[in-house]
Amino acid sequence: VSTQSTWGSFMMFLDRKEDEKKGDTAKLAIFGSVRARRGSELKVMSTVEGKAPGFFTKGVKESIDDSEWGTDIVLFKGDELSYALGKDGSTKKKLARAANCIISYIGTFAYIAGTRKERSKGRRYLKWLLRQRGGPVHVDDVEKYKDVLVLKVNPKAISEVMGKRGSGLRTIEEETGTFLFMAKCNDSERLLICGGDEVARKKS
Repeated sequence: VSTQSTWGSFMMFLDRKEDEKKGDTAKLAIFGSVRARRGSELKVMSTVEGKAPGFFTKGVKESIDDSEWGTDIVLFKGDELSYALGKDGSTKKKLARAANCIISYIGTFAYIAGTRKERSKGRRYLKWLLRQRGGPVHVDDVEKYKDVLVLKVNPKAISEVMGKRGSGLRTIEEETGTFLFMAKCNDSERLLICGGDEVARKKS
């Protein structure tokens, strides 16, 4: 029920009772808009994959969908998955909200669904997030990204803006639906405010 409520979809199993005894799989019908159906489908896939590893991801490889509306697949390496998930999935949710796309982690893969522009933002935000694990993130030519607001912060105020373990930025992200981080832009440290919504970026 929670999946249906989250995505505004309607799901029901199509198998008859006598069919359930014939095999280990069941047919699930998902009704709703394209976004609602795909969001629900990926949630179900994630749940099933958690119970039966490899059910959906066996043979899957990284890929970029050429369609205007589709799904891109990114492979996690090492402990990237846990870092990109966050506590109770908070990190994954903020990336999806900022990029206005669907992000679901299935096995060791990130499935990023939406329009071509939404998926591009989702992949880029995820890449920038994972780079933070290795130290300062370098972003050159940041001006070319229309979904990123670059803010110069007084060095003396950076720790206050960041908050303890980044809690200050996390609070702003939750309130505005954006993705924030400090980055090196042409050798200068800047605060990057990322998000597809211009009003949300300015509010941050």
